Amino acid sequence: MIQKEEYKQARDTVNEYEKQLDLSVVSGSTCWILRRTTDDLIFVTTDEDYAKRQYETGDYVIRKSKIFDPL
Repeated sequence: MIQKEEYKQARDTVNEYEKQLDLSVVSGSTCWILRRTTDDLIFVTTDEDYAKRQYETGDYVIRKSKIFDPL
């Protein structure tokens, strides 16, 4: 079981990451959504070259999209 201090430390770490995650910086950017057909792993990238390399392996289905900040 997680101890109270460990929980506080983890929560502080998450808060710091959330502060760094400023979606307004990337809002409106083009992204690629990839789904691996073997195990349905889904991820998003803004790196077009990387997305194309993954797609060319034949293991992924790819969709082009835009990042949206709902706030």
